[in-house]
Amino acid sequence: MSCPHVSGLAAALKSWHPKWSPSAIRSAIMTTAFQTNNLHSPIKTDDGAVATPYDIGAGEINLLGSFRPGLVYKTSTTDYVQFLCNMGYSASRIRAIASTVPNNFSCPRDSCPDLISNMNYD
Repeated sequence: MSCPHVSGLAAALKSWHPKWSPSAIRSAIMTTAFQTNNLHSPIKTDDGAVATPYDIGAGEINLLGSFRPGLVYKTSTTDYVQFLCNMGYSASRIRAIASTVPNNFSCPRDSCPDLISNMNYD
């Protein structure tokens, strides 16, 4: 049931912030999500274990918080391609994954996993 709720929030955010890109809207929703329930306890799985991001994604959406997230990550295809380069993917493998990468593309020589933490910072 989350899809219609998140879609509705995304539409409301776009009307409130018409200049925001889809990645900014996604970031606002994800960075303001709650990882705790309404009793301020960790969200749990059906078997009672503490839920991981694989179970709940970013968490429960925070309707009001997402309108004023404070921090918004604006990502582009280039950011994701650079991430794959830093993860050690070859240029040919990246072209197979991302159809918008030009044929003459090559990863920068200084690509390495240490640069992943700088993905959103210029």
